[in-house]
Amino acid sequence: MLGEREHVEELRIRVHFIFYFIVFMFFILGLRMAFLQIVEGEKYRFFSQENTLKKEKIPGPRGRIFDRNMQLLVDNRLQLDVTLTPQFSKDPKQTIQDLATLIGKDFDELWLGYRRRQNRLAKFSPIPVVPDASWETVVKIETNKSRFSGIDVEPKMRRFYPFEHNGAHLLGYLSEVSKRELARFHEQGQNYDNGDWIGRFGLEKEWERYLRGRDGYRYVVVDAHGHRIVRSDSSQNVISSYLGRSTTPQPGKSLILTIDQALQNTAAKAMEGKMGAVVALDPRTGEVLAMHSNPGFDPTILTSHRGELWTNFMKNPYGPLSNKAIQDHYPPGSTYKIVTALAGLKEGLITTKTMVKCNGGIHFGRRFYHCHKKGGHGWVNLQQAIKQSCDVYFYTLAQKIGIDLISEEGFRLGLGKLTGIRLPGEIPGNLPTEEWKRKTYNAPWLPGETLSASIGQGANLVTPLQLALSYATFANGGDLYRPYIVSKVLNEEGNTIERFTPQLLGHQSINKEFYKVIEDGLHDVVNDPKGTAYWSVRSKDVEISGKSGTVQVMSFGKDEIYQKCNLLPFEKRHHAWFVGFAPTEKPEIVVATFGMHECGGSTSAGPVVKAVIEEWNRLRQNREATKVAKKTANYR
Repeated sequence: MLGEREHVEELRIRVHFIFYFIVFMFFILGLRMAFLQIVEGEKYRFFSQENTLKKEKIPGPRGRIFDRNMQLLVDNRLQLDVTLTPQFSKDPKQTIQDLATLIGKDFDELWLGYRRRQNRLAKFSPIPVVPDASWETVVKIETNKSRFSGIDVEPKMRRFYPFEHNGAHLLGYLSEVSKRELARFHEQGQNYDNGDWIGRFGLEKEWERYLRGRDGYRYVVVDAHGHRIVRSDSSQNVISSYLGRSTTPQPGKSLILTIDQALQNTAAKAMEGKMGAVVALDPRTGEVLAMHSNPGFDPTILTSHRGELWTNFMKNPYGPLSNKAIQDHYPPGSTYKIVTALAGLKEGLITTKTMVKCNGGIHFGRRFYHCHKKGGHGWVNLQQAIKQSCDVYFYTLAQKIGIDLISEEGFRLGLGKLTGIRLPGEIPGNLPTEEWKRKTYNAPWLPGETLSASIGQGANLVTPLQLALSYATFANGGDLYRPYIVSKVLNEEGNTIERFTPQLLGHQSINKEFYKVIEDGLHDVVNDPKGTAYWSVRSKDVEISGKSGTVQVMSFGKDEIYQKCNLLPFEKRHHAWFVGFAPTEKPEIVVATFGMHECGGSTSAGPVVKAVIEEWNRLRQNREATKVAKKTANYR
């Protein structure tokens, strides 16, 4: 009995100890609960609410792009993306597998696209699985939504280019920002996030800071699967507490271009089936009236399916992603002869009446330099040499001038250097000099190379924009303007917030007598029966002046040089140039066309120039008729 009493007493002590320990623990727990509910209750109430909320980004629409007549060239359109938010999916791969089965899509394609985007986006961000889904796909998903955790259909604004390939290189395209770019942008203080789109080419890239809008954010109530819940009173109360954190998106600025879409359409149609570029300028201001490059691409499709098309474009040897108007350069051929002529006249090495006899070529050193006309042109002066594109006349002149003086004249006209147009990727081209040859090849310039350079062959390289600019500079009497393509920037209300005007880069004085003889020669090229472009470019509607150029892409032997170009393999055919302006007196438009492997400048590139200038003339007459009608109406 004594032992049992001692055992009971020991248990009583233990029970008291346990009792006080439990009371103490409940006291601590009570204090903690009071702290969480009273002191930090508001904080954890927001945390609780956030479990039922999903933060959605509302992209700020990009600014639109218009032509000079306010015709819409680039717009935004609404599309529906099927997205998957990894945060709400236990097995994304299985979810996408089930989704592919439901909508009849290839699983590997959907999974690859998801994985590629997943690497750039956070776990809580909706990742597009089916971008720009069809209405049929959306209906199937909405009907079976309860089967898919994390799957949702989200409206997105996407870039839309209604003219497709027409002007694609000029307008550009978009793509998603990469992780590497994000890190750089954040260091620079630029506001880009995962999944944002950025201009990659053309105007979209160069004018990104104007076009890009500012994103907004909103909160929506979701269930445990990440699906939106239709707002109820309780959900409205939850969201209302977050309204202070929501922001309204702001659209980007819109651009008004100097481009005339009617001319652009004409240029694109005239270039169908050809590879090359067309550039039209106003020589009085430097405004770009049209710019088109072939082969091209549809920016809308490229923006949506860039990965699928990129490999094919990169494998294409003719560079469909390259803007041939500013990013490719070629020898200018006989269009360069006005440069050699101006250099000779200014240096006093020839006069406007200097005669040269052409027998089909000349011997220089140990080589025979052919004229394009096998039998020769006989005795010709400068005007006739330009009209008939006599190579021997300029071979003879080149021996007197030298390469440095010829190239110096070309530089003054805007060739062989950047024009300064606000488009990305412009290349400078090249006009050779003796110093350039020493630096580039560590070799002296050879006199025979001057002969080839004098007719636009050899190391001369120009872009179509540069060639158009050089003729614009000549046509307006010597004013070299910076080409520009954006005339105004508009805000959301449509008010002009920035305006761009002609910028004169330099002026060179051209003697009126020198100008007249060269202008007469260019006029005769098109309007004299003996001119090289009489049958292909002469117009009944408007007086056109211009110059053709044909560029050999490889050397030919004396037995091959006069063979028909169109019988050669495509890659061995000559390149074709034509530059024209109108009217001959006080020109208002200059058009340069380059045709890759198109053989004759007059017969291939010339008709493109003619079509664009005739369309310009039609538009001009319509404007004048409209003005007369308005004046008549006001008078009445």
